[in-house]
Amino acid sequence: MRRVVVAVITAAAGLLALSACTAPVPDVTFYASGHSVAAAPVQYCDAEFKHCLPHANAPVFLTLTPGDPVQVSAPDEFRTTPWQVAARYRDGQGKEFVACSSVFTNGSRLAYTVTPPTGYQLVLIEVYQVSAVIGITANEQNVEFANSGVWSLVATPPAGQQPELPKLGDNLCESA
Repeated sequence: MRRVVVAVITAAAGLLALSACTAPVPDVTFYASGHSVAAAPVQYCDAEFKHCLPHANAPVFLTLTPGDPVQVSAPDEFRTTPWQVAARYRDGQGKEFVACSSVFTNGSRLAYTVTPPTGYQLVLIEVYQVSAVIGITANEQNVEFANSGVWSLVATPPAGQQPELPKLGDNLCESA
């Protein structure tokens, strides 16, 4: 009987893993100044980090003028996971800083507006879908939070300038 139960659990886990590979990957939509762009994730894994996209998608670009707010619309898949928005701003002298939203939980909201402070240009927005990774050993239990999904919007830089993108796996809110 024990072998049958183990086989059924193993088969179910295999089907679940296979379905995770073929499930549609959600997009995040960014909207500003009458234009919108849908972003595929630059990083995307299942909640247990066992199945990840084999390659990262490129960030999306949107032309913004100083002071332009950006509406971030999260997909319905975010109703069941925590998520957060990070924004990087630059002032006229090139000084940058990062501001982060609170972490949204329990499906409490699926939209957030990023509004630059007066005198600052929005440079980058990242949306993080957060998962908990639980580690249990004989001596301790710990919970770590990591980004299972990351979506990036880069403000189109002036001609001749390249945007500075975070490294894959970085979280702007952890360094803010």
